[in-house]
Amino acid sequence: MSAGQLLMEWETPARQFGAELQFRHRTPGSPWKLGDCEHQDDADFGENNSESCLCPLEIDTAQEFQLRRRQRPRPGAPASPWSSWSRPVCVPPGTPPQPEVRFSVEPLASNGTRRVTLQVQRPQLQLPEGCRGPKSGAEVTYHLHLHMLSCPCKAQATKTMRFRKTLHLSGAAYNLTVFSCNRFGPGPNQSLHIPADTHTEPRALNISVRTSGTTMRWPAQASGLTYCIEWQPQGQDGSAANCTLTMPKDQDPTGLVTHHWSQASGAMQQTTCYHIIIFASARPEKPISWSTLLSAYHFGGNASVAGIPQHVSVNKGGLDFVSVDWKPSPLSTCPGVLKEYVIRCQNKDSNQVSELSVNATETQVILRGCLRAGANYSVQVRADTATLKGAWSQPRHFHMGPFSTCAHPCPHPVPALLLSFLEARGSRLGSGPAQQTSWRRRKRKKHWW
Repeated sequence: MSAGQLLMEWETPARQFGAELQFRHRTPGSPWKLGDCEHQDDADFGENNSESCLCPLEIDTAQEFQLRRRQRPRPGAPASPWSSWSRPVCVPPGTPPQPEVRFSVEPLASNGTRRVTLQVQRPQLQLPEGCRGPKSGAEVTYHLHLHMLSCPCKAQATKTMRFRKTLHLSGAAYNLTVFSCNRFGPGPNQSLHIPADTHTEPRALNISVRTSGTTMRWPAQASGLTYCIEWQPQGQDGSAANCTLTMPKDQDPTGLVTHHWSQASGAMQQTTCYHIIIFASARPEKPISWSTLLSAYHFGGNASVAGIPQHVSVNKGGLDFVSVDWKPSPLSTCPGVLKEYVIRCQNKDSNQVSELSVNATETQVILRGCLRAGANYSVQVRADTATLKGAWSQPRHFHMGPFSTCAHPCPHPVPALLLSFLEARGSRLGSGPAQQTSWRRRKRKKHWW
């Protein structure tokens, strides 16, 4: 096919060389138009054993062609009759129509895949009468090009296939391209982006960090699987992702898969929050075969020191209690990593120590009942993960004056609403020596005069 012309070729019928050829063609809703093919050269018949016809082509519409032939008349002999017209040869428009695609993605299922449903609005193509049947040659087909963006170290990232209405894909990020195609090749396309699934399972992944390196363990699946471990700093778009492939040779008796990085590798050594995803596949060469095994967050580097709560302060809320406040630990920005805060109160005179645990969402605690009048105290706060105890913050020192007198400077009276709030906060801390709270309304002293 060239600009404005269509070359058709076919095998010459047996012992029928040297024929005259005619064609007729029509477009949707138009009558037939007749034309003659070029003279067939006898010298080519013995070599090529084929005939051809160069026909006019209309680029923007579908066409139907038919051919007929007859033996070339000898000089002085009457012309032979024409054969019947051939079966239709259908030619689609030069450019297939633009597909219009919509898609929906269901949540990640327990098998680690998501159901992706594609809907294509197929434009109605106007065809000549003889080209309206199935497999006429003028039909438009749709194809799908899949690109798995996650796990860049895998062997094969792309696959082109016939269009499917339903795909089962992992929680990875994908680019999908739907393009139309006719007998002349591909046409316009529409690209779609499926973002990565953000669901996390912090308990499924066990990570331990020692001087020898980082060790990661997770529940094993079927034998013979290839695992892809991908990690990147939190909030990245995937361009900074690192990954490694591992295929355990033997089944671990504990039912766990273990992967180890040496400290020299530098994997997850930066003091920041990492998003870790583990994919699994029995056929890693096929991009549609992967499933998401688990997704979790991990705070790299020295999390014990990096997670120390900052700006710890002690404020006297009344004569017999204090409020300890702090800014959230950097670990709190890493989903599922921070387990709890631990508050340590030490009597500097008797060295008696009390510790209190509060939820990871708390940034204030009321200390009452464990404090003695006239004593000196220090308070520290640490942030713990499920597997690591954090480092203590710098101690904050304070002195409790006599409960019956007002220490200097004398604190302002606590408003009733604020006092109720502080008592409510204290009541959520549970029971025990360090948590017991009490408040007694002091009777107003009546003067005798």
